[in-house]
Amino acid sequence: MKMCASCQEKIDFSGFYAKGRSKSGDLRLAPDCKKCHNKKVIEWQKKNKEKVRSYVRKSCKKAYDANPEKYKEKTTQRRLKDPVAYKMSVSKSYFKKQLNLDEAEILRRRKNANTWRKANPETARLRVKVARERHPQRHARYQSTRRANKIQATPSWLTPIQLAQIQEFFDVCSAVSMQTGVKHHVDHICPLLGKNVRGLHVPWNLQVIPAVENIRKSNRVEGA
Repeated sequence: MKMCASCQEKIDFSGFYAKGRSKSGDLRLAPDCKKCHNKKVIEWQKKNKEKVRSYVRKSCKKAYDANPEKYKEKTTQRRLKDPVAYKMSVSKSYFKKQLNLDEAEILRRRKNANTWRKANPETARLRVKVARERHPQRHARYQSTRRANKIQATPSWLTPIQLAQIQEFFDVCSAVSMQTGVKHHVDHICPLLGKNVRGLHVPWNLQVIPAVENIRKSNRVEGA
């Protein structure tokens, strides 16, 4: 039995971490028990988050550089085992990093992206084309949102749930077009640029209708 220097309780030797051996070869134990030691470590990590992040990054990079194929194989196996969970974890990590970016880092990334696009125009166009073909509903939403933003029709007070509801309209539109074989559009009930009215890019102002009807309707309000 040994007394812990922090909690002052007598604990069995197995409740302490080993701290090496003395010159005589006897095992030396840490002054604090495992429970108190772990508590102090957690408190220190909370106070020194940047040091911990830096150490973890360097440690992970060192291990990856030593055997990159091993980690690529692990990533591949994890992705194939549960594609949905893997995609969610990647998205969560991406958005978490985006939220923690400062203005200088955002500007640096934009500058690098613009430089790369200018140096590789063909590859950049090909990537956009592939992404558009792979995610047509996302591209349709982007184009519609882009037009709406130009005329400031997307309110800044929309909640994440309402933004998700907007995405659902485009998903439904894509599914209906595929199932029926008839092209459909996501239409604004009250046009964004009507002759006498101006609608908003909000969920309650959207509807899925055949493309022919949307084109015929143009920027008029039905029944008006």
